[in-house]
Amino acid sequence: MKHSSEGICYCGKGRNLNIAELLCASCSTWFHESCIGYQLGKLVPLMMNYFFVCKNCSATGLETFKKNQATFPQMCVTAIGNLMQASVKEGKPRKMFSKDHDIVPFIDCHWEGMTTMARRVTQSWHATIHRTLTKEVGTMFLCKDTSHDGSHPLYGLLGLHLTQIKPNYEAMIKGGHLRITEMGIQQVTAAGSVKGRNSRKKTLGDHGAGPSKKGRGGDSGAIKLPAHGYPLEHPYNKDGYRYILAEPDPHAPFRQ
Repeated sequence: MKHSSEGICYCGKGRNLNIAELLCASCSTWFHESCIGYQLGKLVPLMMNYFFVCKNCSATGLETFKKNQATFPQMCVTAIGNLMQASVKEGKPRKMFSKDHDIVPFIDCHWEGMTTMARRVTQSWHATIHRTLTKEVGTMFLCKDTSHDGSHPLYGLLGLHLTQIKPNYEAMIKGGHLRITEMGIQQVTAAGSVKGRNSRKKTLGDHGAGPSKKGRGGDSGAIKLPAHGYPLEHPYNKDGYRYILAEPDPHAPFRQ
């Protein structure tokens, strides 16, 4: 099912909600994944957690793309949106879906495409999805339960058409994650935090290496005693003077 919207892709065609598409942060044009030259990696349709600038708006003529870590509300919106579009494609349109039978299985199947967050080893994130859906009922999601005991709630999107699912670039600019420059809209990198981590590693390395080097130097420079227990070199052998031990030192330990 295809929808026409603002902006035209490189290919000159309108939107296609069955495939992944990216919204340019500069010109607000939608581009099909297959028409973009940048190596995008795994994606899913109706994503919200990315930054993209098309080659028409880029000062270098090259596309810019970065997938960010998705929040659980964003993952839920993307999951429900894809489930809605899949039901339309199958000819059985649905707007409400089960957390356990629909939403969680979709996220589990497409985890790597939806977010940069490492896949959870345990299933504790299932409870996080439930809390997210419940908390955002009335703001982002609808909830409907036809069972008598309320044990089978169904969730849908609240007043949000599928063509409106997109990154909130305005919020990113206000939040300081994006900035408008002479070169266009650019993503702000966390250079300070990277520098801080490197500085911390260097500091820890310096503290760790200091004593060990000193210890090794002390061991190599220590006076080695022969079997008779006193040094061969007199401690005052300096400034051109040389003392020679003529008889055994009576104070030397282990003296025979």
